[in-house]
Amino acid sequence: MGRNSRLSFEHACSTIKMADDNSGATESAGISAATDVSEEQPPAMTEKERYWSAVRANPCDFDTWTYLLQVVESEDNIESVREAFEDFLQRYPYCFGYWKKFADMELRHSGASSASAVYRRGLEAISLSIDLWLHYLDFAQNYLYRLELGLPSVEKMQGLYEEAIKTAGLEFRSDRLWENYVEWAMAQNNFQLMRGIYDRLLTVPTQYYSKHFEQFREFVRLYPANQIFSAEEYQTLQAEVASDAAAVAAANGDVELALKEKAVQRRHAVHQQTEDEVRKRWSYEENVKRPYFHVKPLEAFQLNNWREYLDFEILQGSEERIRILFERCLVVCALYEDYWIKYANYLEAREPGKARDVYRRACTVHLRHKPSIHLTWALYEEAAGNADEACQVLTNMLEAFPRSVTGTMQLINLERRRGNKDKAASLYEKAIDLAAQSPEDGSFLSVQYANFLAKVMGDRAKGKEVLKAAIGKDTKNKRLYLHLLDFETNQFPLDESSVEAVFTLAQESDMLPSSKQDLSERRILFLQQFGGNPVTLRRAVLDHKEQYSTSGFGRKRKADNASQQQAKVPRAAATMAVPENDGVETVQQQQQRAAYQAALQSNAITPGQVAAYYQTGNSQTAWPPQ
Repeated sequence: MGRNSRLSFEHACSTIKMADDNSGATESAGISAATDVSEEQPPAMTEKERYWSAVRANPCDFDTWTYLLQVVESEDNIESVREAFEDFLQRYPYCFGYWKKFADMELRHSGASSASAVYRRGLEAISLSIDLWLHYLDFAQNYLYRLELGLPSVEKMQGLYEEAIKTAGLEFRSDRLWENYVEWAMAQNNFQLMRGIYDRLLTVPTQYYSKHFEQFREFVRLYPANQIFSAEEYQTLQAEVASDAAAVAAANGDVELALKEKAVQRRHAVHQQTEDEVRKRWSYEENVKRPYFHVKPLEAFQLNNWREYLDFEILQGSEERIRILFERCLVVCALYEDYWIKYANYLEAREPGKARDVYRRACTVHLRHKPSIHLTWALYEEAAGNADEACQVLTNMLEAFPRSVTGTMQLINLERRRGNKDKAASLYEKAIDLAAQSPEDGSFLSVQYANFLAKVMGDRAKGKEVLKAAIGKDTKNKRLYLHLLDFETNQFPLDESSVEAVFTLAQESDMLPSSKQDLSERRILFLQQFGGNPVTLRRAVLDHKEQYSTSGFGRKRKADNASQQQAKVPRAAATMAVPENDGVETVQQQQQRAAYQAALQSNAITPGQVAAYYQTGNSQTAWPPQ
């Protein structure tokens, strides 16, 4: 037995002996210790597992995503790579560099076909990425078509270049793509193709437009004219030179040089037009400080620059250039919903189907966590007659944001507009239940539901019950009492006792004293205008005076409430006296009350008449206050 084993054995024996000597207390301690030893601790998470856990908890954590991708790249396991890159690129498809990395991994593990599929998906997601197009063209030339010899390979490469130019050639910063195409044509010794590329390039406003014209001039100088120009143009140039001795003389008698100069002069006019177009856009382009996607916020001046640039391009009227600029803008401003909506609005009048695609891209990829653009999309679909699609958009949004009151109300009203009243009522009840932890939301929804029941379903009684239930949950909410008052006062015939019950409920609640005071004043005004018994009015005035005398009944509130209070209580210079014979009306009071009621019904009552009506007794209280 080794020394370490012997020590462990002796230690175990010692422990057993101690347990025997301390039978009672130590027995339980020994059991506890044994239990602790037997419980295995869960294995520590690997670095990859930690990052996966973090991004699943917060899919918007871009930095953690990048750390995860670095880890899976270092593992060099294609299944692990696919899992991470697929999930990341579904959320951030404008990150062109990660498409390139993903394609490289597929090429190494699965071959050119798998890598090409990744490139194609990337170019579908970010079709204006000049970098991604150049990577794909290089990949295609070195791997995809490498085994194909002769003309077919050249034709396919030329077709791929043409696809790239058609897709991204109008991008202001597409110079490298054009230059790469020219270089490829040069490698094929296809001078007519080079001239054709230049002819198109010289019409496109790009960042290095002037450089391209100079390169074209040098190209024409270096190679034979009959190999550069088409047969038709070459014959035309020959005829022009033959009839222009001055041009030949200027070329020191070199007819070929004179012919080339004429060809360049023809294109110089096009170059000047392009220069004018570049000049119009140059200030906007200079302010594009970040032409690629990133999650970091953009400065306000850059956002404003994109907005003004888009407005400018729309005024120019070129449909193709407008759409190219919108797509450029959305790469940079992908996380700003205003630009998606602006693009959709632009397309709506032209191609509604493409406007729908813009909303779908925004809501399902880039702005999953911004409810407002989902609501905009849903309203667009409903207005276009696609109520089912609008309903699905809102339903999907509410699965992600179940407590979105705005989204809930839009879905409810969509169902109401298409005649599904019972469905709307069911959605109201479900939403109110979900808002149990948010009294403010629950109260708002309850008010809306009560109005829906009264005005759409014709069930005022149930509407009142909904409001009373809401008051039971949110007893301090003044608005609930006011809405319940509206329910009671806006019915015919008016039930004074039901209105009084609401005022009583409010006074017995735990609302703020200022809210109770406001409702007490509303009670007096109601009784004054619609009450049938002056004794009840008198008691209301006395109660108010007793409870709120320190705050001064009818005195001016703070500045922010002054205008509202003036709308509630009419001003008058008259005074009101409170009769002392509590509960018993004199003959004079009965006559005055009859006169008051008659004046009220004829809308002829005035503050002076109100004051005269109460002009009995000794207690004088300002009514209404000055």
